[in-house]
Amino acid sequence: MSGILVLILRLLASGALYAFIGWALYTLWKDLKSPSSPAETIPTIQITPIGTDARMRSFDLPVITIGRAQTNTYQLLDNSISSTHARMSYHHQQWWLEDLASTNGTMLNNRPVSTPTVLIDGDQIQCGSVAFQIHITR
Repeated sequence: MSGILVLILRLLASGALYAFIGWALYTLWKDLKSPSSPAETIPTIQITPIGTDARMRSFDLPVITIGRAQTNTYQLLDNSISSTHARMSYHHQQWWLEDLASTNGTMLNNRPVSTPTVLIDGDQIQCGSVAFQIHITR
């Protein structure tokens, strides 16, 4: 009689284990099929040129490219600027600045940018000989 009891307990334990695995897979599938959380709002970044007559511009795009080419989001017509000089991108809830192997380099607060670097409100960026300040509004 105890052998039958052990067999029934094993079958119940196996059934419970399979039911748990099935429930976990169903929950994962349901989460993947449901719409994700509301889209993350991108803080507006405002670029204000320093020492030039260029006008201030605001962007609420996730990626802003800076350079001389017309394909850039923020075009700077200066010979010290590479065709695609730098990139500002919003991810991990922060704005990041990255130099794109430009000829004359990118500076952040008078320090060269060699790796992607977090931007904060009021930072001063210099691409080639053109400087501008950024303001981030949430």
